Amino acid sequence: MAIKLHQLTKERKTVTVEYEGETVDVEYRPGAITPQMQSVASRLQLISKKQKVRDEDKKRGIVTDLTDDDETENATEMAALMSDFSDIIVALVASWDIVDEDNKKLPVNHKIVMAMPLTFLTTLFSATMEDMRPNARIAG
Repeated sequence: MAIKLHQLTKERKTVTVEYEGETVDVEYRPGAITPQMQSVASRLQLISKKQKVRDEDKKRGIVTDLTDDDETENATEMAALMSDFSDIIVALVASWDIVDEDNKKLPVNHKIVMAMPLTFLTTLFSATMEDMRPNARIAG
């Protein structure tokens, strides 16, 4: 029997995300995670790790000079990845209980996501990935 693409993405799950002493309930679409999304997330992790290594090296007095072209290329790639990551969050998150100053629930859209702290977004993304792997929680 054939299955339609929209059937693969209609399931919803809820996870509670802890961030800076607060909790946010997030309803997400497990079927929205695609290999392309995983690739973007992996590239972001790699860039973040490289930056941490460079920062640690600078603290130790080890300076790795990047050319202006390298800096521009890194900044351009990071900007593109951030936009892609925002798209991932918008596709992944169906709803959340984040509100504005008037206690109105914020929509999940590109503008709102791009205004949020990256640390929150990566925490949210990690929590959803972990929630989709229940055996990892049981085993570990």
